[in-house]
Amino acid sequence: MPEKPTYSVTSAIHTQTGEQRFVIVDRDGRMHPAGTAWLQYLSDSGRSPLTAREYGRRVAGYLSWCAQTMDWRTATLSHIALWRQIVAATPMGKTNGPAVTRG
Repeated sequence: MPEKPTYSVTSAIHTQTGEQRFVIVDRDGRMHPAGTAWLQYLSDSGRSPLTAREYGRRVAGYLSWCAQTMDWRTATLSHIALWRQIVAATPMGKTNGPAVTRG
């Protein structure tokens, strides 16, 4: 994973409703339409805002990796398997101890 991801999750205020939502944006602040639409679906289906934000962070990480590798819309099973290996080997921070790998 790059030190500075290409995509990240941020909150945005809907101009018409004033509602706060999470969106996925690139480094230049451009919204990723498909990723943001999925976060909208999560919110509309009653998921917690914290759940939507955490899922959004994971999607942003995947999109960032894809940006270095291939177009996310052309991912094959091999790409998904490679991403899974990367996630398993990447240390995960814990609140009460040292970072550990998932795999």
